[in-house]
Amino acid sequence: MRENQNRALTLSPASTGEGKWKSELRKLYFIAKYCVFLLLPEGEGAQRADKGKHRKKMYRYFKEKPEQNNMLLVFSKICLFALFLVFTACQPKQKEKTHKQFEPVLWEILSRDTTQRFTDSLQNWASAQADLKDAVIKRWKDHYIVFAQSNDSLVVKTSLTASFKSNAIKFYNQPYYHFERSHCADTSTVKEFEYYILTANLVADTTLQKEYMKYHKTQYQEWPEIAQGFCNASFQHLIMFRNGKQLMLIIAIPKGKTLDELNPLTEKDNPKVKEWNAIMAKYQEGIPGTQKDETWVFFK
Repeated sequence: MRENQNRALTLSPASTGEGKWKSELRKLYFIAKYCVFLLLPEGEGAQRADKGKHRKKMYRYFKEKPEQNNMLLVFSKICLFALFLVFTACQPKQKEKTHKQFEPVLWEILSRDTTQRFTDSLQNWASAQADLKDAVIKRWKDHYIVFAQSNDSLVVKTSLTASFKSNAIKFYNQPYYHFERSHCADTSTVKEFEYYILTANLVADTTLQKEYMKYHKTQYQEWPEIAQGFCNASFQHLIMFRNGKQLMLIIAIPKGKTLDELNPLTEKDNPKVKEWNAIMAKYQEGIPGTQKDETWVFFK
């Protein structure tokens, strides 16, 4: 029994000394080479034949001397596992999915249903959108708006269109003007906002439309007093969207304040704001459904 146990622990027919270690090293090299062949993809011709030859040779080796090669089998498994880790580490890493920044977006939905039920259905839909946050829902007559922050507006747009198939929907994204507190001497912002949302149309004259857009594009450089007026009134954001002729205006002010209270501060000791408002008036008109003397109407 003792003899059999000793023989089972023997890894090589060589007795002792240098010959024994050379024999063991040859076996380890043989198994390591086989491990590499196992991880290589199947090729054609000589490569496949060579791989098959090594596989058969290894199988025959262990079949003929199973009692002498227990340690080699263990080493083989360790070798395979180690090479697998190396192989995995060498694979090109997939880029982690980048998280898009939340940006302001707005949808306008036309609905004959002006009851609270339709407002609730929009609210329930908005609450279920993972790519939407801070949704504000308001209405003027049969015009509903959903203003929110989204990190994937196209996904949300598809969901909204599918959920309200029978309604006409207009999509407003990529504001053409966005005032933020970074333009103020005091850049601090409040944590909670009150949102006022208004809409109007541009006049039909395309030349005047281009003039209007140019004014807003260069406002910070050529009319810095306008942004200063917004700062003086504690406006947190003033965002403007356009879809065709129609404009959407979003004003965010500190919660607990009112626009009637703060808006006059934009013109206080600032005549340029009055001049600006007078110039803008010639480019704007009310949307269908407004009174003759109405231009901007509030969603509530």
